[in-house]
Amino acid sequence: MLEYAFEHPNCIAVEIRTDFLNTISRNAIERLGAKKNDASRYHKIMKEGKIRNTVCYSIIQPEWTKVKDNLLHKMLYYEMSIIKSNN
Repeated sequence: MLEYAFEHPNCIAVEIRTDFLNTISRNAIERLGAKKNDASRYHKIMKEGKIRNTVCYSIIQPEWTKVKDNLLHKMLYYEMSIIKSNN
């Protein structure tokens, strides 16, 4: 989806949001190379009544090439580790 956003409609930025408490998603987003912008406190009320604090990250057009190279490297590394484990 990132590739489509940056290379087809030529977006200048992509924003990714997650719950402040979702550390697994926050770490994954940061590993992508996205930069933390801000946090929206008491951003919304969830279905179960919990109040959500939201963290916003972004990737901007000048960062895309580096982010894409990083993702491709990670995908290749993962693919190679799968091949090794099957042998």
